[in-house]
Amino acid sequence: VIDKEKKYPKELWDKVIVGNKDVNIAGLIEALNMSDWVKAGQAYIRETGICPFCQNKTITTELKAQFEAYFSGEYERQIALLESLEDQYRCYAESIATKLNQLLAAVNGLPIELDVAVFEARIAEYLSLLNGNLAVISAKRAEPSRVFKLKSSIAIAETIAELIVDTNQKIDRHNTMVDNFKDERASLIADIWGLVITENKV
Repeated sequence: VIDKEKKYPKELWDKVIVGNKDVNIAGLIEALNMSDWVKAGQAYIRETGICPFCQNKTITTELKAQFEAYFSGEYERQIALLESLEDQYRCYAESIATKLNQLLAAVNGLPIELDVAVFEARIAEYLSLLNGNLAVISAKRAEPSRVFKLKSSIAIAETIAELIVDTNQKIDRHNTMVDNFKDERASLIADIWGLVITENKV
């Protein structure tokens, strides 16, 4: 069941996530549009103590403190939310992929009129979309200051849901026909024997 009313933080993908604007160095970082680069460079500075710009040990304790202050508070909260959403999305995507593949294996060879190729194509399309979105989320985590767009999966999910409903209806009709066939067969056999007995009485 798809909950169209549930609100997801879509604005997070559109949001330019940068650091604390109150830090002195913030103006330069944002003017040069290098928030993501500076964030990545922090690990390099911690490991080597060398400035990524000039490749010399020119990074002062005060500058390190400004970098840390820039990427604190709201920035850390937004990144933590991104990480949580990526884990949640990946978990859902993997669970959906497992269940759809199990469903596809189950419908293969069913004695009903079903275009399995269409079913398979829709599932492949859906899983491809989910994997594409996961790649976008990973890219957003790597470059939080960039704007990204996720593709909506609602339309293809509804198509698959309709195929499943249609398949279930066909299975129900088939099972009803099989049950009726058993009853009709028993009735036919009884009538045949009745006819044979009647014929032998003549």
